[in-house]
Amino acid sequence: MTSPTLIIGAGAWGKALAHICISASPNESVILISRASRKSPEHNASRTFKNKPKITHTYDLESVIERDSPIIIATPSNVIAETLEKLKKNGHRGHVLCASKGLTTDKEHHYPHELYKKINPRARSFSYLYGPTFADEVIQELPTQAILASTSGRSQRFWQHRLNNDYFQTILSSDMRGIAWCSVFKNIVAILSGCMQSCNLGYNAQALLITHAIEELKSIIKNNKGKEKTAFTLAGLGDIVLSATSRKSRNYQYGKTIAQQTSLTQGPPEGILNLQKILKHFNKLLQHKVTLVTLTQDCIKNPSKCRDYLMQWIRKTAQKTSLSA
Repeated sequence: MTSPTLIIGAGAWGKALAHICISASPNESVILISRASRKSPEHNASRTFKNKPKITHTYDLESVIERDSPIIIATPSNVIAETLEKLKKNGHRGHVLCASKGLTTDKEHHYPHELYKKINPRARSFSYLYGPTFADEVIQELPTQAILASTSGRSQRFWQHRLNNDYFQTILSSDMRGIAWCSVFKNIVAILSGCMQSCNLGYNAQALLITHAIEELKSIIKNNKGKEKTAFTLAGLGDIVLSATSRKSRNYQYGKTIAQQTSLTQGPPEGILNLQKILKHFNKLLQHKVTLVTLTQDCIKNPSKCRDYLMQWIRKTAQKTSLSA
């Protein structure tokens, strides 16, 4: 009998991943691990799956982890580094799949797969799962696909077996850096799209934002030694379209509050955390390439001028496109 799949992070996405795993492999078991106290929103994980005995719930990673346990990380991106350190501390060497969208807080290693190689060089492999994946739709078993990127073919085959079912499928990739950047950039585009909506710039403007965003994403991926074509995959174009056009997106909603000069009832979304990391670690790149990142920063700093900033950017993109055509 194989080891249970351990999902670290029992929020909405962690629960959706547990549902996928059980649907794909009914004979396997899953353990959801809450990373916080019983006062956290994750505390209701047990009640969510009370009719699914193959899915159990705990707060104690150390009590269930084994050396070869398959691990899925579904935490916020700002605790990825802490989570990877815990795996090393517990002697883990098995398959690791990161479904958390974002860079790490480490000063030298921004990508989770590179950080884990440094922390735990004896680990078997590292994989990413990114794409247009709203958790509530996955739970409802609506058709969904995502990109599965890995450092090894063996891990790709392992996770495909654990995740593929009638309503959820994975598409394989080897572009670890490109996929990681897709997960970061789509949140920034969603924030700007929300700003545009509140500024009443229309759907035409949102469409041109998405179009120019893909060109910028290509440039970012290329400059970070990834594959440009990754920008057009489900992890790039697919996730940008979903996040930048749906009211379900927290980053989209956050963008709306910027232009409205209001505040969210919850804390800042992933896009804001990732924006701070990008500005801190990639200043040289930002000066020349990543105009949407600096535009987002400008809108956050001066929300009253948000519409002016967006209109200036739109005019500049038209001029730039004409000159390069």
